[in-house]
Amino acid sequence: MEINEARLVQYRVLADHRLHFGRLYFQVIGLNLALVTAVLTAVAISRSLWFAAAGLLMGPILLGTALVAHCLHAQEESYASALRAIEQQEPKMVALPGPKTLGARRLVVVALAAAGLLLISLSVFYVAEGPECDTQAKTSAAGKRPLVSLCTNEALFCDVNS
Repeated sequence: MEINEARLVQYRVLADHRLHFGRLYFQVIGLNLALVTAVLTAVAISRSLWFAAAGLLMGPILLGTALVAHCLHAQEESYASALRAIEQQEPKMVALPGPKTLGARRLVVVALAAAGLLLISLSVFYVAEGPECDTQAKTSAAGKRPLVSLCTNEALFCDVNS
């Protein structure tokens, strides 16, 4: 009788740990996606030129989130396999099915990594190509014309003769 009780306690502990890592998986992804979205939105609204710099910083954060999510999922799967081993030893327990080769959680990890790589590559492309902004040119009385960039709202004074 004590062997069954020990297995039951072990099963409960493993199930609690698996549940913990399953919750961490979603919490890490949710928090980091919310932070990345908030930062990119705030930067895009205030300064469009800084959007590329924010993208270069936020892309690796998404890649790191994908790595952490992958590790958390792997840890959760290891607990699930330990639970399956206990379930297979007990005749009265229903055994969980084996791990899927391609499940929703693995696709989320791949999507996070792809979004991080896409954000990095778009930011690098934006920096390499430079922003395409419309400029307004007006000549002042001193012979200098301010070039007002519509994407940065900054005036650049250039000599009319140059």
